[in-house]
Amino acid sequence: MKQKIKLVETRLKKDIEKPIHEIKGSEELIEATAAQVLSRKTDSAAFVYVNPQLRVVTMQISSIKTLERHKEEMLAIAISHNVGAVFITSNIKYEYGNLKALEFLDNWQQAFFNAGVPVLEHLQTWIDENGDLQSYSFRNEGLIGEFDRLGVSQISNNDVVISKSRFFSSQLELKEIGEFDIGEVGDLKGAISAIAEDISTRDKEHAYVLSVDENNNPINVSIVAVGSLTEVDSGSQLVFRVPILSDAKGIYFIHNHPSGDTKPSYNDVIVLSRLMASGEELGIEVVDGLIVSCYNADVRSMKDNALIDDSYFSTLKTPSVNEEVFQYQVKENTMKNQLEQYANENYEGFIKDLISLEKGIKDEDTLNQIYQEYMKQDNIPLLSKELDELVDKTAEIEKSQKVYLNVHNSFAKLNVESKYEQGKTYNVVRLPEGSVIGDKDYSGASFYPLDKYIYPNKFNENLTTVQFKSGQDIKLYFKDRKPETVEAEDICKAVDSANKKYLEQKTEKESGDKEKKPNEISKQRKRQKDLGEEL
Repeated sequence: MKQKIKLVETRLKKDIEKPIHEIKGSEELIEATAAQVLSRKTDSAAFVYVNPQLRVVTMQISSIKTLERHKEEMLAIAISHNVGAVFITSNIKYEYGNLKALEFLDNWQQAFFNAGVPVLEHLQTWIDENGDLQSYSFRNEGLIGEFDRLGVSQISNNDVVISKSRFFSSQLELKEIGEFDIGEVGDLKGAISAIAEDISTRDKEHAYVLSVDENNNPINVSIVAVGSLTEVDSGSQLVFRVPILSDAKGIYFIHNHPSGDTKPSYNDVIVLSRLMASGEELGIEVVDGLIVSCYNADVRSMKDNALIDDSYFSTLKTPSVNEEVFQYQVKENTMKNQLEQYANENYEGFIKDLISLEKGIKDEDTLNQIYQEYMKQDNIPLLSKELDELVDKTAEIEKSQKVYLNVHNSFAKLNVESKYEQGKTYNVVRLPEGSVIGDKDYSGASFYPLDKYIYPNKFNENLTTVQFKSGQDIKLYFKDRKPETVEAEDICKAVDSANKKYLEQKTEKESGDKEKKPNEISKQRKRQKDLGEEL
């Protein structure tokens, strides 16, 4: 008899209560949480989970040690309650360089980021020596001020109830929407084969999740995202909803490539790395990422970086059931291992390549500047909103500090072979006639830009572009006098002025030629007439 596996999705429960309490900012957060965290003798924190409209879905309060011990449940609450963000209040007194506070903040920000849930605010709240309530905002990086009121909010819950089972209170429930035939044995191989057959016919990229138990036995399948022809956006929140509610111990993240090429893209590697990090926090192992081709439903393992066959299933390890510590074992030839090795051997290159691929920045100077700014604030998580803001800000500053010189191709020679060093080449740019700076004529002066700063103009094939930094000094060489150093902006202005004069003179000449042409024709006709009369 053939076995079946259910295709499920998550739905909102019908009986959930509408959230009415709203957290708009720091004052509302203090009012909702301060009394509870300050009443505790140990370091404690309150986690306020809100929906996309910033209305409170649930709130959990406990000691920091308890929260750390049960991080999986705290993250699972966020995913199973369909929350949009989290607010955190702790009773650790703010002091400059307080490593405990910073470590707590970084730890949970990264954990929630991996789960696809942003931490909008983290407050440290304490009573000062005068008995006044004080609070430090990490979002605004400063003290908020003194508050007179310190009441117990009606939205507060009791201490968080930690459950070893994942079937805790949730706003979501599983809904069966179909099933797959997975053969008579009904094992992992049959489940993956059935999913591959289905997903291989999709004309856009789809992401499926196969949930398994601690013995790699299939539990159910869910479709978590539908994308475009070339990519699918699969956030951790969507991926882990069904596995959490199914009490799964592991998942296989499966998506298709309609192009037929099963080679993982850079984005595929990044997505899988994020999901692995989320799974580590949640205690749900991402066993492998599988890519399915439209040709013969071929399946590639991202873990082994090879097409799977029968030997793949015989060598698979069962998911880790260690709820406290999770370590994902990978072979030396895995994509994740290769990324880690690259980061360890060339951290600067890894960061630059990551930013270049994510943001499309190719300019080496800009990447260098972004890397320097990142290293000044290397506590910023990779692939985070904070890093995006840093990259955008730095790139904008770098862009504003650049000036460009456009010269006709006849004044620029690229890759000229050196007469003195065999195999070496150089670039040379000559300033056109009429290039005047101040009261000096620099016509015919030359300079020698590096390869990365000179290239064909993107919009006019007759021009060559040279890139400078604002305020940069350029050494100009002459045939009849010593070299001189001139600012890049002055060179650009001089050449622009010379080009403008040249075009004006050319236009005047062409206009003059047009006026002369009719006169010459009439004179020629008169001569022909006179010659005819003479004959």
